[in-house]
Amino acid sequence: MRLLKCFSVFVCFFYTSITFASVVHHIQYDQLVGAAGIEINGDFYQVQFVDSSCILLFDNCDATSDFFFTDAQSGLDANLALLEQVLLDLPSGLFDSQPELTHGCYSDILCSIVTPIGSVTPQLEIFPSVFLINKADQQSDIHTGSGTTFRASDFGLRNSNADTLTYAIWSKEWGPSVSVPMPASLLLFSSALVAVLVIKDRQLTI
Repeated sequence: MRLLKCFSVFVCFFYTSITFASVVHHIQYDQLVGAAGIEINGDFYQVQFVDSSCILLFDNCDATSDFFFTDAQSGLDANLALLEQVLLDLPSGLFDSQPELTHGCYSDILCSIVTPIGSVTPQLEIFPSVFLINKADQQSDIHTGSGTTFRASDFGLRNSNADTLTYAIWSKEWGPSVSVPMPASLLLFSSALVAVLVIKDRQLTI
């Protein structure tokens, strides 16, 4: 009876984990360049990590309408989703404990991922943004950062202080989320095995 219960729990957990493991990591040359199937407040998004400059990536980076998220709370929700669903240690790469594996970051200490959320007056070379910091020390990761960032044309490229920086370019996924259902053959096999165990258990109790 104990064996049957343990197996039933395993099948339930396995089925659930496969059904809801919807995030697809995009990896090129061992670096994480983006992900899809990221769930944020019931909707699904995709993101790209890009090593470039704000004015090149976000239409001169001078108006709030240039950005996908336009307020701090939605940006912070996106940051939390990145830490919980994307920046993970996986068989395909240790994207949590090795920050340099995220595209645009070249430091093995930390990676700052910047999401611009709005604009100050155009004459000022700054813009409001939210950022997360993925550190090699995983317990020190930060997802609630907010502040301002320079809008200089070369910011975000590999220069004086940009070795730890990458920009997040977000977009929404239209249509249903992409999930990976349990193969029908595996489900059938599991059901048959449960039936065999039930019969065997009943025979032992007679």
